[in-house]
Amino acid sequence: MQSEVHNAKGRADSLVETPTHVYFLEFKLNSDAESALQQIKTKKYAAPYAADSRIKVGIGINFNSSNKEMTPWLMEIL
Repeated sequence: MQSEVHNAKGRADSLVETPTHVYFLEFKLNSDAESALQQIKTKKYAAPYAADSRIKVGIGINFNSSNKEMTPWLMEIL
């Protein structure tokens, strides 16, 4: 697991690599999971792994500061 992983267009909040998958996680505060997942795609966080045969997965997560909870999160195969 790595955090603040830089690429040419930005940085992923977290990157998790397993033998079969690469997970790109983007966290938002008081926003929504859709915008977090869209950021993963727009900033092409998976681009450096294009030649990698593992499955790439984007995960957008939002936290709500008023109720101290994680709102529903989204996951998408990239």
